[in-house]
Amino acid sequence: MSPQRILPRLLILSLLSLPALARAASDAGAGAAGVELKRYDAAMAEATRAARKGDHAGAVAAYDRALALKPNDQAALTDQGWSAFQLHALDRAEAVTRRAIAAGGDPRRTAAAHYNLGRILEERGNKPGAVAAYQDSLKLRPNRVVSARLASLDPAASGFTTDKMEDLEETQRAQVIKLLEAGGFPHGPVIGKLWPRREKTYLVAGLEPSSSEGHPALRVVAFDLSGPSVRRLASGAGPFPLGRDDELAGFDLAAYRLTTKEYAFGVHCSRNRGYAAGFATLDSIVFFRLNGKAIQEILRTSMSYDADLAGEWNEDGTRDRAESLGKAVILVRKHKTGGYFDWAKKAEGGRTATLVWDENGYVMKGKDPLETEELEIFDDE
Repeated sequence: MSPQRILPRLLILSLLSLPALARAASDAGAGAAGVELKRYDAAMAEATRAARKGDHAGAVAAYDRALALKPNDQAALTDQGWSAFQLHALDRAEAVTRRAIAAGGDPRRTAAAHYNLGRILEERGNKPGAVAAYQDSLKLRPNRVVSARLASLDPAASGFTTDKMEDLEETQRAQVIKLLEAGGFPHGPVIGKLWPRREKTYLVAGLEPSSSEGHPALRVVAFDLSGPSVRRLASGAGPFPLGRDDELAGFDLAAYRLTTKEYAFGVHCSRNRGYAAGFATLDSIVFFRLNGKAIQEILRTSMSYDADLAGEWNEDGTRDRAESLGKAVILVRKHKTGGYFDWAKKAEGGRTATLVWDENGYVMKGKDPLETEELEIFDDE
């Protein structure tokens, strides 16, 4: 065969073999990548097992092998930083954790890295840095553990309005806020007060954010201040839904006796509504009892109202004012029903209705003596 014929045939064979060679090279690369992935997975699994057993030195070494294969792997960096922290190798822990944050990736893992950084900085005595790290973590992922840690360091930074939490020492205040955070208590507005009817019992009330219809919900919890550390005593089965526009007004800790040994306490809520030509306000109270580890609602009723609304038009173009107001008090009577003292709701002017115990709370006998006016302010909807 002549050289002129051999060369085209060789060229054709070479061209035909190129895809095969490319596939072989690709398969070889994929095979190498697959081997590296298996080595990485094996190193991570070994590190996880070691960390779970408390062998953080072994975990750090295994994470080193994983990072040799994937130098900027956020998972390996985050977990190695935590193991280094457990070994109290704070310089390495901080450096690795900051690399984990810079690597980016899954926001939840970045949030965990920020939390780890907060723990490291807290251990190093850098309180401002730790507070900032916890706040950065919470921006990415709300978490009760992180919130409680932040509250223990800086109650003000946690979001609670501490100036309305009375009767507490600073240490107790920090402990209460930490427990509130851990329990997922709403940040505000929050009020707190020592209950004089029950020694060393501290009450806290707060509002859940309003629904789309403007209906907030009340949360209540009680703490025991008798020991060296504050502990949760009881919490409500709530949240307890309130009426539209209701706001937290304060505690009512008068002597609302239930039995010879038991008292109730109240939480006042106020409601303000504006109209085209006037306004109306309403003060209500929700009563609770402490029953073991539970806080139970036993009565809610209006206590006062004040309305200043536009009245009829006059011939001269002026308009009359329709003003009305009313107040009531709760009285404890001597008579008992089912072992519980009867109560009475007495409005100004002498109108009175009796409240008697009925299984789990008080019920009113007859018409409410205060809610005699047809005012929209009494409507919860």
